[in-house]
Amino acid sequence: MKKKGPVTNRGEALAFISANLKELHLVAASHKLHLLGYLLGMAYIESYDMVRKERSYRQSKIVDQG
Repeated sequence: MKKKGPVTNRGEALAFISANLKELHLVAASHKLHLLGYLLGMAYIESYDMVRKERSYRQSKIVDQG
């Protein structure tokens, strides 16, 4: 189930953006909107990398505190 309401932090915002970019990329690709699909795909890759870095950073902070 998708969360309703405002996004409350950076990690949630990145995850929300990444998930929606992936869906938009798939829609564009399925309708042969090549350039738009490419741009959305590149934006998805960038956002996905940022999500991974954000999670890694948060986990390292937890380990450092423990």
